[in-house]
Order: sequence, then C-alpha cells, then structure tokens
Amino acid sequence: MRSDLKTFKNAAWLGWQMEANWTDPFLFATYSIVKPIAGTLILVFMFIVVVGSGTDEAFFSYMYVGNALYMYVAEVLFGVTWVIHDDREHYMTLKQIYIAPISFYAYILGRAAIKIAITSVGVLITLTFGILVLDVGINVGEIDWLLLVGSLVLGLGCLCIIGLGLGGITFLTARHGQGINEGIAGIFYVLSGVIFPISILPGWAQSISKVLPVTYWMEAVRR
Repeated sequence: MRSDLKTFKNAAWLGWQMEANWTDPFLFATYSIVKPIAGTLILVFMFIVVVGSGTDEAFFSYMYVGNALYMYVAEVLFGVTWVIHDDREHYMTLKQIYIAPISFYAYILGRAAIKIAITSVGVLITLTFGILVLDVGINVGEIDWLLLVGSLVLGLGCLCIIGLGLGGITFLTARHGQGINEGIAGIFYVLSGVIFPISILPGWAQSISKVLPVTYWMEAVRR
C-alpha cells in the first residue's frame, strides 16, 4: 500500500512536470486562464451564428454547462489513454515502466490525478466566466452541494476506469490509439446530452445514450 502511494505521488509529480515545465509559472497560469475562456468564446460565437442570439436562455445554459463538464471527459478519460500512447510512441519508456517493480495502475492514476486537477481549474474558470460575463443561468445558492460533489467523485472515478479500459485496448493496437479516442469522444459528445437533450435524438440513438454512463453523470451534475 505504501509503495502504491509512493508510486502515485511520483507519477503525479511527473505528470505535473510534463504539463507545466515548458514555461515559467506566471505564463503557465496565464495560459491556464486564457485557454478555457478562449475555447468558451469560440463555442458561444458558433452558437450565436447557428442558433441566433434570441434563443432560449435555458437552452444556452444547458449547452454551456454541458460543454464545460465535457472538459473532464476530454482531458481525464482520454488523458489516461494518452499517457500510455505518449509513453510508448513518444518517449518510448512504457516497456521500462511496465516491467518496473511498481503498480502500473498507481502510475497511470497518478498521472491522471494531475489532469483532473488542471481540468478542474479550467472547468471552474469556464463556469465563473459564464456566470459573471455571459449571464449563464446558474444560481449558486440553489446548488445541492452534496449531490454535486458526490456525482463529481463518482463520475471522475468512472471516467478513470473507462480510461484504463481504453488504455488496455491501446496496448493491443499498433498506432491507432488516437483515432479510437477521437471516435469515442465524438460518440460521448453527441449521445451523452452534452450540448442538447437526448430526447431530441432518434429512438435508436436514445437507446445508445441510455447505456452510456456519461449521460447519467451529466444529468446528475446538472441537477
């Protein structure tokens, strides 16, 4: 147990160095703030052009919150898989890590922990920007914090487990991990109620949506 915790800690430190050591702390902090806001503005402008500025505010809030939460899916779920791809294809160290006398699961989860932390900052910045600048309909006083925290913890755990499963598939493929990730990301984005309710989907697509865990996680966090 102590060895696993040490592996987790060292993997988290390694993940932080890989995410943040390309520049000085001030520039990295600026980048971490500007990146989610810039991505949000792109989505908002696309929404206005496609739907129009006179659309229902509730629908805009639904889309905005869903897109913010999807950052977890993109960064955590596929970040876990990308750790395996990166260590194997880019750094070519996966073989040495895998045969080392450490828990490989603890290593992967440690790397994922940093992605969760950085993504949480991005989600918080995105939602705060939406509330203060875009008038997104989120009443902080009416939030059920117990449900929110519980669903976040449960959902992030589920995302990590699915990520480990996709990582196992990556082990069995040559260099197709990125394509698999992007394909599954598209399925989750369209069928999990991220930007529109699943009720507008055709019947066969709703059947698929109802077996995706991300669908229920999105709904629980929104409540």
